[in-house]
Amino acid sequence: MKSHILFTAAALVCGVAFAQAPAEPPQNQAEPSTSSIFEKLDADKDGKVTQAEAQAHPVVAQSFASADRNADGAISLEEFSSAFTTTRTPPAGPPPSAPPAIPPPQ
Repeated sequence: MKSHILFTAAALVCGVAFAQAPAEPPQNQAEPSTSSIFEKLDADKDGKVTQAEAQAHPVVAQSFASADRNADGAISLEEFSSAFTTTRTPPAGPPPSAPPAIPPPQ
C-alpha cells in the first residue's frame, strides 16, 4: 500500500514539473528559410521575383514596391532577404514559469 502512495506522489510531482516546463517548437517543423521561399516564388528560375510571381504570396505581393529597392520591377534575392528576413527577439521579462522575484530583506 505504501509503495502505491509513494508512486502516486512521485507521479504527481513529476507531472507538475513537466507542466511548468516551457513548450518548445518541434525540431522537425522549422520555419522555411528566406531563400527557400524566394526559390518557390521565382517560378521561371531567373533569379528574381517579378510582380506577377509575387502574387503567389500575399505578404510579398503587398510589400513588392518597398522590397524592390532599385525599382527595376523585380526583387533580387538580396532585396528579398533584406525586406523579408526577420529576427526573433526573446520576450521581455522572465519566462512565464519563473517564480516571482522576492525582494531582499530590509
